[in-house]
Amino acid sequence: MTYKVSRIPRKEYQLPLLKSLVELGGAVKFSQQLLSLVAETMGFADMRMERHPTSGRILWIEDLQFAASQLRKQGEMDGSQKGIWKITEKGRERLRLEWGSFKNQFNLNHYITETTLSDVEVTDSEIIEKEVREEFVEKFLPESIEAIKGQILIEDTPIHQIITIINASRHLILTGQPGTGKTTIAINASDQAVKTKFISGYILTTATSDWTTFDTIGGYMPQPEKELVFTPGIVLRAISENKWLIIDEINRADVDKSFGQLLTILSGQEVELPFYNNQGKPINICHAIGLSSYYDEQSATFFVGDNWRIIGTMNTFDKNSLFSLSYAFMRRFGFVHVNNPSTAELHKIIDGRVQDGHLNATSADKIKRLLSITPRKIGAAILIDILNYMKERSSPEAFFESFVAYVLPQFEGLAVETIVEFFDNAASDFGDKEHQFQIKQYLTELFEIEPGAWQFDS
Repeated sequence: MTYKVSRIPRKEYQLPLLKSLVELGGAVKFSQQLLSLVAETMGFADMRMERHPTSGRILWIEDLQFAASQLRKQGEMDGSQKGIWKITEKGRERLRLEWGSFKNQFNLNHYITETTLSDVEVTDSEIIEKEVREEFVEKFLPESIEAIKGQILIEDTPIHQIITIINASRHLILTGQPGTGKTTIAINASDQAVKTKFISGYILTTATSDWTTFDTIGGYMPQPEKELVFTPGIVLRAISENKWLIIDEINRADVDKSFGQLLTILSGQEVELPFYNNQGKPINICHAIGLSSYYDEQSATFFVGDNWRIIGTMNTFDKNSLFSLSYAFMRRFGFVHVNNPSTAELHKIIDGRVQDGHLNATSADKIKRLLSITPRKIGAAILIDILNYMKERSSPEAFFESFVAYVLPQFEGLAVETIVEFFDNAASDFGDKEHQFQIKQYLTELFEIEPGAWQFDS
């Protein structure tokens, strides 16, 4: 016969945790050693603890984590250094004053029942060891730099910067011109994080000017035959699912309006939201003990693990015409600029398509001339879109159509004189007079160019 311990009230873990921290030198990372010492201090070491009915997770570890978050709120633990549990002078003073009475009053027998342990069941110590490991790794170590680059032409340095920033426990924003492959690199890095067991997955979303904290944090939503119920936003959903969050075009959102309390979490602090779950408990966001993130329904708390990251992308062409990122927001991120490849590298891509038989020499020359005269540099991603379109279309119309589809939208915000000059230089490559007239019509309508601005009529 063995003993099983039912769930102990969470507040009972506070003093034993402070006592264990003192015995371990005052500050320690979450480890099996810390858990074992807390279990020994409370008297249930080697006993079978209550587990979650479906996941098998030992529930007292979550309870201990919640107790730690409360101690940090009370100023009795220091949460300024992420991943380190450290007792403060206030915590030491409380321990000196209250430990004796706690030892006399706390009675583990109130929570103990007898049970039979099956020979095939794993022991609690094995579960604890697994939960400490969490089956995730502490360092982001992609399979290779090329796995993040993919087909994007980029130097090694920005990739090394991305890896370093992630491993330095910072969130990340990729900046650069349109078509440099920022989003692709963010996705490839996230794929590598999943493959190498750094995180469970990722969610890709695009910021908009309409975003509020309802979209990111969440808010009350009506449910069928129920009162208003709190529904998590995209950020809390990513935390609860232990997934990275990729926010494309992050500067399209008004940061102050849409991120709110998230700024506090990104700075390493904990926050209580102005919302309640359907049991009436206030919803909190706290930092987790270990690597992974999750939602604890009993305490209505979203726990942010050490491996959780936000990766944003920002188009530098329109950064001044959209919402600017505040300093308070930016200092919580590391920035990596993704440059356009050189003209020589872009020409290599074009020549490679000619050698493969997917592009004729005449079309290759037209694309190279386009690269040399376009008022905004065409990145590798846009070039590959053009080449893929021309491969699929296999028609004399393909160059004209691919320009309208992929290049023309990049002219947004340019001066009228610049657009007109480009047309004068590129007109002959668009084909006959009819195609030239169509291009001029598109430019006139899209960019509100007055008829008198054109230097000649087609």
